[in-house]
Amino acid sequence: MVENKYVFYGLIAGAITGVVLGVSFLSITGTLNELVREIIVYQLTVANAPQEVIDKTLAEIGNLMSYIIWIAPPAYVFQMLILGALFGALESFIINRFKLNASVAAILTGGVFIITLTVLPMAVLTYIEPKMVSIILKHINLAFILMPGIVYTTLLTIFSGVKGPWSKVKEETISP
Repeated sequence: MVENKYVFYGLIAGAITGVVLGVSFLSITGTLNELVREIIVYQLTVANAPQEVIDKTLAEIGNLMSYIIWIAPPAYVFQMLILGALFGALESFIINRFKLNASVAAILTGGVFIITLTVLPMAVLTYIEPKMVSIILKHINLAFILMPGIVYTTLLTIFSGVKGPWSKVKEETISP
């Protein structure tokens, strides 16, 4: 039994999305290292840092990246579990407040996910520092950047609108 089946669906969709994101992250570690190095060089060059500082920073970051590579995948799963529960609660709110079909609410919830966690941050970064966005897009494909939102939305829509083993989960009723 769960308190709210849509929060449960969000948790499951979030966990699976986190696993997909973690595995995908491992496939781009070389590209990620290049991206981080280029961003550091760009930022320190803009700040007029001497070459010695740039070299020292790159060496330190190189050591740190070897740890990040192994910490990031489980961190993505944990992060997506939390986000999945929050967006599952949003889906439940949309269903109850606007009396929408669960699939439509899941797609709307996914749209909010993509806009707030991908599109809006990229738009703000483009406004503040357009060169940074061009550096990011040079190393990481836009489809890869949008992938977590698309995977989460797809899974949440499937769990909410398609009958499957997850449909048998009963909501807990709380009596006053």
